[in-house]
Amino acid sequence: MRLLALCLVFSLSWALSGQITQENVSFNHGGCTFQATFSKPSTSGKFTTIVLVPGSGQNDRNGQIVLQGGNSQCLYPGLVGDTLRIYQDLAQQLSDSGFAVLRYDEITLSCPNFSGAFNYENVFLPALSALDYLKTRPDVDSNRLILAGHSEGAMLIAAMAKHRNDVQALISIAGARTPFDSLLAQQLVGIARQCNGDTAMAQLQASQVLQYFNLIRSGNYNASTPPFGGVAAAEWHRYINANDSVAINYQLFTKPVLFLGLGNDFNVPPAELQRFQQELGSGADFYSLPGLNHYLTPANNPRVSRSVGDTIVHWLRSKKISLLELPPNTFEVYPNPFQKGLELDYPQSLK
Repeated sequence: MRLLALCLVFSLSWALSGQITQENVSFNHGGCTFQATFSKPSTSGKFTTIVLVPGSGQNDRNGQIVLQGGNSQCLYPGLVGDTLRIYQDLAQQLSDSGFAVLRYDEITLSCPNFSGAFNYENVFLPALSALDYLKTRPDVDSNRLILAGHSEGAMLIAAMAKHRNDVQALISIAGARTPFDSLLAQQLVGIARQCNGDTAMAQLQASQVLQYFNLIRSGNYNASTPPFGGVAAAEWHRYINANDSVAINYQLFTKPVLFLGLGNDFNVPPAELQRFQQELGSGADFYSLPGLNHYLTPANNPRVSRSVGDTIVHWLRSKKISLLELPPNTFEVYPNPFQKGLELDYPQSLK
């Protein structure tokens, strides 16, 4: 029974886990020293290592979100007043299952007095330098580096992977196939409708977003074109050229790819996962996790659902991109078949 086998794998992963260690680290990128946290199992060795690439906006390394005010009551009524730490929770789940994880503060948080240019590389691609940093660490297996992107980060990792030969897998978590500006326009109108807001104003804002990026795509911008979100028009042109073809970017990546969709995701609807599946077919693996919102949590619990980490861990081990690969017959399950009690026996070296 596949479900039973999957549960046994998950139980084994948590049973073998121990304490994790976390270390504050930094790496240089584009003239900024990015502040980060590196977590790993407390055991020694070289670990398969995952870089968490965050979603849009300037996120801290923990992915901290305080759900209060604004449209929180409308969109997340069961979480109002809670503080979510989505990247911290996910990193702890993955490290507790045998993986090392790097997560970082984005540029305005790492370098609040940054005097350089907010260009495409500096704002959107610090994970490239994070990979270079990881390859200098003795506790990182440089042959097992993985990029995991959440939301906008899921789009960016596909573009980044085209320029690297050292990334062994990509993990898209709540990633969109729809271009950035179109998705933003949909969100503006959708929130207004769902939360009884000013729909006419939202439609106007959405139209302005689409007009701005149509100008960018056509190349009809100039030095006087205002920035969007603090990023200059010319840099958005580079962004669009790199990321509009996100599905093609994933197709060009010839190593394992996992797509995770979230059943109750308002920001990136489940239809986005279906679009990827229609275009990529058997070239990737697709999982939909029911009952979870865009922040990887259920409706009434601020902690990231363990099903997210479990699914990623199971997939990585199934693709043999993992430190822990059990040889045949290393553990016994008995009695088989069973009705009530189940015993799992494995070697002392794995305890």
